[in-house]
Amino acid sequence: MKFDIRAEILFFIGTLLFMFSLFYFSGILSRMLSLLRKPKFLSSFPLIGSLLLFFASLIHFYKIVFVYPKLKVAGFELFDILIYSFKLTLIENSLFLISGIFAFLATSIYLYWVSR
Repeated sequence: MKFDIRAEILFFIGTLLFMFSLFYFSGILSRMLSLLRKPKFLSSFPLIGSLLLFFASLIHFYKIVFVYPKLKVAGFELFDILIYSFKLTLIENSLFLISGIFAFLATSIYLYWVSR
C-alpha cells in the first residue's frame, strides 16, 4: 500500500503552523480582553486548542514514522495495521474537532462582548 509522504509531511507542518497561530491568538486575545476589562479566562480557550493540536500533530508524526512504513511491507497483518491506523486517525480527528470548538467558542464569545 502506497502513501504520499510529501503530503503527509505538508499536513504535519500545516498543523504545527495552525497550532502556533492559535497560541499567538491566545496572547492577542488576552491583551484585547484587558482593554475591554473582561475576564481573561477566555484567552485560555485558544491555548487549550493549540495544546490539543500539538497532541494531534504528535499522533500524525507517529503515523508517518511508524505506521505508514509498515503498510508498504504488510502481508497478512495488513488488516490489523489498517484498523490501528484508523483508530489513531479517529483520535487525531477528534482532537482537531475539539480544538476547533475551543477556538470557535473563544471567537464567538469575544465577538459577542465586542458587539455589545
